[in-house]
Amino acid sequence: MSLKTLMASAAVALALPVAANAAMFENCTGFSLTSSGDGSVVASANGAFDCAFTLTGVNDGNAGLTQYTAVADMGYLVDFQWAYSSDDVDDSSFDPAGFTINGVLTQLTVTEEPPAIQDGAGAFQILAGDTFGWYVDSTDGILGAADLDVFSNFTVVPLPAGGLLLLTALGGMAVVRRRRKAA
Repeated sequence: MSLKTLMASAAVALALPVAANAAMFENCTGFSLTSSGDGSVVASANGAFDCAFTLTGVNDGNAGLTQYTAVADMGYLVDFQWAYSSDDVDDSSFDPAGFTINGVLTQLTVTEEPPAIQDGAGAFQILAGDTFGWYVDSTDGILGAADLDVFSNFTVVPLPAGGLLLLTALGGMAVVRRRRKAA
């Protein structure tokens, strides 16, 4: 194979779009529940989304954090829609909910009188090895639990450094080849 053919093949390969590879998270495979109380999760099949579930916070008399998390096998753009409801008789500030990346909680909900019903959409990017997911933090653990419904899709984020590395290697091969021809 000539160097020109190799370079052209590499350019075409780099220009092709990366297909979504959400198999790791299809039907919420790869996620696990952690809860310091009676928090729970119910995953549901929804053909429009890679992962759909309802996360319910603690309501057993003890404050507690309920999380549904996974570890990314590669870089992803996580695009999601969410709906939240809380019947806590005080207000929804006692049951905030949101997403988490590597233990950092990002709250999506705002304080609202009961019945607190909120929704929205969001996105975040994760890297290979990141632990990410969603949470409900029941700060009082009584007077009503909160539910967080999440509908998410995962799109692989190509690694630009890999393309640059390939081009650098091909350029180095071209230099070595020219030097051999000159010698």
